[in-house]
Amino acid sequence: MDTVLVNGTSIAYKQAGSGERTLLLLHGAMVSHTDWTPQMEAFGAHYRLLIPDIRGHGQSGKDGQPYSFTQFAQDMAELLQALGVAEVGVIGHSMGGMVAQELALTYGDRVWALVLAETTYGIRSKWYEALLADLTIPLIKYYSIEKQAELYARVLGKYTPEVRDYIRQEIRALADDPLNMQAIWNAVGKFDSKSRLAQVRAPTLILVGEHFKQTHRQGRNMASLIPEARFRMVEGAGHMLNWDQPKQFNAAVLTFLAEVEDR
Repeated sequence: MDTVLVNGTSIAYKQAGSGERTLLLLHGAMVSHTDWTPQMEAFGAHYRLLIPDIRGHGQSGKDGQPYSFTQFAQDMAELLQALGVAEVGVIGHSMGGMVAQELALTYGDRVWALVLAETTYGIRSKWYEALLADLTIPLIKYYSIEKQAELYARVLGKYTPEVRDYIRQEIRALADDPLNMQAIWNAVGKFDSKSRLAQVRAPTLILVGEHFKQTHRQGRNMASLIPEARFRMVEGAGHMLNWDQPKQFNAAVLTFLAEVEDR
């Protein structure tokens, strides 16, 4: 991992692959750049890959709390500038998809394609979502990280056993700083891009896992709100769709990117 100082903190990143165009891969909450392990070989065969740890995660710094998605997106824009990358195809999973949306909205001239995987435009878009968020986020503060790791490992690893160990390991790595973990969830709870999605100009692919129905409604809504968006369901997958069905996920993304490049 390399690091660069951007926007007041150190951002760690990995580079891999080869190709004329660059993909920026943004991981989900509580994990790190390793979220993209199942995609490294397939994507790296066609593109240069830039895979950072988002602020507060992995080997990146934890400065700048309280966090915001404006801040996360600015981190990524400054990272691109520091590395001399003019434009990227952005692929965001879960929380990383929120960062990807903000990047496409704020720095749209730098995004040539957008893939939003198992993500949301906000967790308060309906009254029952807001109620669930208001009940859940404070509980995270009092629920031990060890217990959270076990809970998420069971839920997210339901369809792929190796995901259980991965999630457990990644969340446990945050155990030394519970306030940082709370700051991440607080930022997620405040994110809301729905009213701005019509401003996204990049061709967009929205992917959801067949078995994780919590994202289906918003996924379809995003596809209708973003002008150049298409919606696809990854069969046999849960929230960790890129791990549950990597061949299907990789093929869907690479086909989409090739179509965008051929325009």
